Amino acid sequence: MIRIKDLHKSYEDLHVLRGVDLDIEMGQTFVILGRSGSGKSVLVKHLLGLNVPDSGSITLTGNEVTNLRGGDLFKLRKRFGYLFQGAALFDSLTVGENVGLGLKENTKLPEAEVAGIVAEKLHMVGMEGVEDKKPSELSGGMKKRVGLARAIAMEPEIVIYDEPTTGLDPVMSDAIGDLIIDLQKRLNITSVVVTHDMAICFKIADRVAMLFEGKIIFDGTPAELKSTSDPIVRQFIEGRSQGPIKVR
Repeated sequence: MIRIKDLHKSYEDLHVLRGVDLDIEMGQTFVILGRSGSGKSVLVKHLLGLNVPDSGSITLTGNEVTNLRGGDLFKLRKRFGYLFQGAALFDSLTVGENVGLGLKENTKLPEAEVAGIVAEKLHMVGMEGVEDKKPSELSGGMKKRVGLARAIAMEPEIVIYDEPTTGLDPVMSDAIGDLIIDLQKRLNITSVVVTHDMAICFKIADRVAMLFEGKIIFDGTPAELKSTSDPIVRQFIEGRSQGPIKVR
């Protein structure tokens, strides 16, 4: 279990997280909803130790992680894979070099074995045979798939998806949803998906939380999300401009 307890984070006068409480069960696909700029990415970066909270705690399988430093923090991060919002591929590297970068930097595996793992992970995301291409030769959806292959290359326990469908058309977004479901089952990983895409949320989620004004205002199943009477949550999932959420 990942347990987040009373987490606070501010940047000067901006109080982004205001006492977040959240439990994420291992093996789940857990979706975190919220408006753009609501603090979703800030929240998940705390899991990796990329952000240090002002107060509160995060435990991973019972171990406190908010105060880890040095080698202990490095060991924590090896348990995670991360799909960045824009894929974050290095333009100067080939696809194969991008996917194998973590293996090259953090293991002593021979090049032939790294190449085999790269080919395997690209095959898992439907991108076999593109090792020699550069990111500039790929479409947006292809870049997302390559980024995901890189995220799972070191066989993490937990994969974080930061807005995995942003910038994609509805068909490709649905295909990315299928891929998230498939990998979660095949690899038996925990998936934490940050999104404001309601279609992808209802497609993949085992459980859903909504972050609003720095707090979790909903935590439940997709069925409970669909039936909630909370006016803020309803406005968000229905995509209405009128309601308690003010458009600024």
